[in-house]
Amino acid sequence: MNSKERIKATLRHEQPDRIPVGERDYASNAFIEALLGRESLFGGMKSYQALWNGRWQDWIDSMLRDLPELIDRLEWDIVVVWPNIGKDTPIEKPELIDEKQGLYRDSTGNILQYTEEGDRILMIEESGKSHRNVYLEALGEKPTLPSEQIVRATLLKRFGKTHYIIGAYSPNAHPALHYSSGVGLEKWVMQIYEDPDGWQARAMNPEGARWLDDVCARARKIGIDAWAFSWDFGHSGGPFLSPERFEKLIYPKLKRDFAIAHKNGLDVFLHQCGDNRPLMDMIVDAGVDIIQSIQPEEHIEELKALYGKKVTLMGGVSFKSLIMGTPEDVKKETFQALDQCVPGGGFILASQHSLPHGLKPQNYLAMLEAKREWEKANL
Repeated sequence: MNSKERIKATLRHEQPDRIPVGERDYASNAFIEALLGRESLFGGMKSYQALWNGRWQDWIDSMLRDLPELIDRLEWDIVVVWPNIGKDTPIEKPELIDEKQGLYRDSTGNILQYTEEGDRILMIEESGKSHRNVYLEALGEKPTLPSEQIVRATLLKRFGKTHYIIGAYSPNAHPALHYSSGVGLEKWVMQIYEDPDGWQARAMNPEGARWLDDVCARARKIGIDAWAFSWDFGHSGGPFLSPERFEKLIYPKLKRDFAIAHKNGLDVFLHQCGDNRPLMDMIVDAGVDIIQSIQPEEHIEELKALYGKKVTLMGGVSFKSLIMGTPEDVKKETFQALDQCVPGGGFILASQHSLPHGLKPQNYLAMLEAKREWEKANL
């Protein structure tokens, strides 16, 4: 079997020739550098600085060199593709206002903060002012520019026929440098509580369904196997919404959007942070094919027992082991996940979420070694 065949067999709950493995996100800059033994501009502060300082070509060259080698080196069956920031997209370098605290301010007054622990910049305070992007306004309804398709096209050319491709394709998406924000997460949750009818009307707008139908058709045409949905429904302590509110407001949108992806021949891949066990009946019933970002609090072995005949679970190894543990800790946890989740098919081995800053390469390699040992003993 090649990787694409292996994943498709797994989704059919058949036993593939080996346990598939992959990740939703690629890896931190430090992980790539340690694994491949060279400087990388992919991810983290090095990526921000390269783009701030006009080194777009160096940044894109690093991705084109590093990502295929990373996929091969870690034997991933899944390849994630996405549009990249275009060559002529304006990149604003924010003003450093407090070096000790890592605080920045952009031209609209948003406050950003760099954290060394995560090697990321987060938006921690919004100014409330809109940021006008003249470049994107000038593009209007033009399709995605060629320079914004380089990474996706390169990965599709290299892996499209052999690997399972997960992506989200938009003909009019012009990627720009953005910073993660808990502010945006708070906004949609507050909107649901303060104006549930208005929120639902916007979420279920027929124009959104037509847009999704169009881009899913385009995605299938260029060789994408699964449409990537991403929605954080909760935190480690539980969902943001009660099951009753979720059923009324979120479930109808999931069911509609997942059906559109399926109509266009795409599998549904869902990234869903949080301990969402109270919502899982509805998430599964909505038509998801692969559930990813399974936190330890959700107990993947319990999800397997409850939903293993209906969905494919992707995960099994915690951040705690990968970042703070030893290779022996990782191997022990990997063996447990394989013992509990492989029988009956429908399991992809992965980290609980992604490959974050601080993850030790030797620990991830130990996960893969444990997988091979398990396969030798059990397949």
